[in-house]
Amino acid sequence: GGPSNSSINGAHSDGQSGKGGGRRNTRGEEEDEEEGGEEEEIQVLAAIGQIDPKSNVDVDSSVIMQYKGVTGRFGSSLIRSSPFELTVMGEHGVIRIAAPANCPDTASLTSFQDSSKTTFMPFPCCVQPLEAENTISQPLPEYPQEFYPQQYPRGTGFVYIIEAVEECLQSEEGCLELPDVPQDMALKVQKAVDEVRARLHAKV
Repeated sequence: GGPSNSSINGAHSDGQSGKGGGRRNTRGEEEDEEEGGEEEEIQVLAAIGQIDPKSNVDVDSSVIMQYKGVTGRFGSSLIRSSPFELTVMGEHGVIRIAAPANCPDTASLTSFQDSSKTTFMPFPCCVQPLEAENTISQPLPEYPQEFYPQQYPRGTGFVYIIEAVEECLQSEEGCLELPDVPQDMALKVQKAVDEVRARLHAKV
């Protein structure tokens, strides 16, 4: 796509909830909403950044969000460099998605001893005993050179999204959303992105 007017971006999706207290998934099955009839929203705990005074665009931002007890820290910038890696830390280990995280070809899983069962102080501080470490590599799809993007290196990583949409459109059962990105989640993400923009006083 073309250049964005914001360093924080989200995809807009129009969706409808299924009647009768639930919504239907891609298989036509009705799913129940969370207890109480309301689904949990993504909470924006903090958002700071820098606004370009001429364009009023958020050119740099740091955000902390929380969803279902999981906290995430994100950064986005048009004025500073970043390794563009993704790290997921949990009780049992760490998942690292190699750069660029939006179209990687390598990921690693490091498993540690369960921290909840440790009866001694880790040494050096905060390092749990290593149990296993695995690396997964998969080359990006290869296509004729004329289809490769000229201004976006490794853009072939978006092929996975394109293939998922094609499969959705060609489904005999009908498909109104992608199984991996339901409409309600896309709307939650966009709502959180809009809140971040509002906090940064960016007029997008």
